[in-house]
Amino acid sequence: MFGFERLGPYQKAEDYVIKVYEILNGIRGDYELKDQLKRASLSITCNLAEGYSRMTPKDQKHFFTMARSSLHECASLVTILFRLGHIKASVKDEMIGSLSSISAFLWKMIKHRE
Repeated sequence: MFGFERLGPYQKAEDYVIKVYEILNGIRGDYELKDQLKRASLSITCNLAEGYSRMTPKDQKHFFTMARSSLHECASLVTILFRLGHIKASVKDEMIGSLSSISAFLWKMIKHRE
């Protein structure tokens, strides 16, 4: 097991990616929107993993900040999926709730490296 896999935000982000893929598998069309959400959600986990491997707090902070930026991108895309009628309000709320939880963890990780 790699060290980043023990991080609470990483585990939650990985669960979020799986949820995104499950939801998007049931949606037809809007390929660009679906692709962007997949890439942004994957970016959260990838940046967490890469940031964890960095040797200096400055480098770690950079990647954790990138992960948080991708998280905000996901929130925007989930809202658009909802407004287009692709997902129900309950699904949107669940996904946004997950993102909010991950964001709070990331914020603490970023601030800890200042």
